[in-house]
Amino acid sequence: MADRLTYRYGREGRIEISYSAESGNGNRFKATIAPANPRAQVRQVWFDRGPYRYLMSECIGGGCARPAGLAVLRGDTVLKNVRCSTGAGERPWFSPHLADFGPSDTLTAKTSLLVVEDADNIIGKLY
Repeated sequence: MADRLTYRYGREGRIEISYSAESGNGNRFKATIAPANPRAQVRQVWFDRGPYRYLMSECIGGGCARPAGLAVLRGDTVLKNVRCSTGAGERPWFSPHLADFGPSDTLTAKTSLLVVEDADNIIGKLY
């Protein structure tokens, strides 16, 4: 089980945003799955910082407009929505140590630092 989960955004040596969930600090990441279309699902992991939601997502299945992305939301307003890039032949994914994103929209957290929550992250605007 993970003792700490950390998200960092920026370049090496110049981190712009950092968020850590640890057993003692009360911070938690959240996760859910939502349909993107009849053949695809969007796996989501996020954290809230003040009025902002930082949402990491990956689309699995057919008909995905893009494989993965990072979005910054403020309520129902999309402030940033960028595609995540990978190397040739690679696909983005969440670590299997974090959660089991199973078939048929099932999701099981593998750490207490990740909370499964049913949330509307306006996927229709993002994908």
